[in-house]
Amino acid sequence: MYGHRESSRVLQRLDNAPARVHEAHDTCLTAFLVIIRPDGMAVLDVRATIETNDGALIYIQYHGTIDLGPDRHANFLQGVPPPSGIAIRTSPRMTTSDTRYLWVNRLHCVALGQAFLERSEVAYDVYSIS
Repeated sequence: MYGHRESSRVLQRLDNAPARVHEAHDTCLTAFLVIIRPDGMAVLDVRATIETNDGALIYIQYHGTIDLGPDRHANFLQGVPPPSGIAIRTSPRMTTSDTRYLWVNRLHCVALGQAFLERSEVAYDVYSIS
């Protein structure tokens, strides 16, 4: 089990969203927990607060999975990192009290992403399901 709190770079895109969401700062306050199961599945629990360029705060919470492969639990215990660009699948929920962004409170989203652990970076494409 691994838990960590850090300020991390997050790249996100929400399709069909007003452009101002695309302009969120590159850094945000993030807390995340990753549990790597013996079957090679990593289970994610992530909570983040982002600040948009126009000063709105949006809280994001998501759970998801990373399929590290059947040998990855043993590799992880031996200090071997997963491959660069490994796929991440999540279900983010966003919440804000900023009146300019109340519409995000109504979204149900899925995210497809990749992890680049050697750069301490993740990249997501976030999609709203209607």
